[in-house]
Amino acid sequence: MVRAHERSPDKGLSRGYYFSLGWEYSHVGCAGDAAETMFNASIYLNDVSYRSVAETICDWLVQIQLPCGGFHRSYVFEKEPRVLNTALAIFGLIRAFEVTNESIYLDTAVRAGDWVRSVQEDDGTWRKHNFIDKTNIFTYHTKTAYALCRLYSVTGNSTYLESCTRNLDWALTQQLPNGYFRYASMNGDRDPQTHLIAYVLRGLVETGIFINESRYISAVERSMQGIMESHRRYNFIPATYNSNWENYNAFYNEKVTTSCLCGNAEISIVSQRLFEYSGGEEYLNFSTILNNELKTMQDTRCHAENVRGGLKGSSKIYGIYYERFAFPNWSVKFFIDAILLEEKNKVHLKGESS
Repeated sequence: MVRAHERSPDKGLSRGYYFSLGWEYSHVGCAGDAAETMFNASIYLNDVSYRSVAETICDWLVQIQLPCGGFHRSYVFEKEPRVLNTALAIFGLIRAFEVTNESIYLDTAVRAGDWVRSVQEDDGTWRKHNFIDKTNIFTYHTKTAYALCRLYSVTGNSTYLESCTRNLDWALTQQLPNGYFRYASMNGDRDPQTHLIAYVLRGLVETGIFINESRYISAVERSMQGIMESHRRYNFIPATYNSNWENYNAFYNEKVTTSCLCGNAEISIVSQRLFEYSGGEEYLNFSTILNNELKTMQDTRCHAENVRGGLKGSSKIYGIYYERFAFPNWSVKFFIDAILLEEKNKVHLKGESS
């Protein structure tokens, strides 16, 4: 991730390394999201260089915030604010405030959160300022809602939490009895990638734990049962799921044989958070399996600096379902998050057994 920052054309974070394009432009939302991880890695590894990178990224976010308070996706190619990118930037800015106690970061996050709230619909959805407006409703915005919950946690302003839970309550109405969430895809009615399914679950589980809301936790557990059962059936997590938790993708008219690696890492995080909340060992065991699979996918020996230490978008790099022939920065970001959480839980378990 440090290399992705160094290769960015500005002071943000390159979208990643792509075989056909080289190092891509900075992705604003991913930069903010990754900054949170870099702060956490700096503390865990006692390495101030990671904190320095994270602060530089967050300083850049402060500088490029739009007058409305929102953030765009690409500093180079567009200026329209995007809801999800703004939410992802909030995560990094809040963590910067928590670590440095510099009010500029919190002020910027508050302006961003106020804009996100201002464009929310009465039913809790966000139908404007999305990437693709084929359906106009997206359950993956529970991750956006969780950013507002984080703002509530540091400001005490209950309007952020009210906006958050309004979206999450709406999302629950889109869950099928088998745990599957409708409208999780960015591509209209196509089967969603696990990256976005995990966004739905992450927003619910994190908020559910923070406010101790069992409805949100139970919804995540139903989804996780479907995912864990599919892993037992296929011996891997498909990059996309249909509404029956199957690996057949109707758009491509074929069975999915690759994994979305960032999605696997995010599902590992969700599984570990369920373990922390409930103590269910099946969740810890499942996350360990996923993390071990990801460790075998990380390229740590390649002499090519552009890919060494990175994680592919797809388990088979030519996979058509997610970021083919690429090493996106967010695959590594969520992998680091999953590993750090695993280390934390190992320490906790050792303490309990001693």
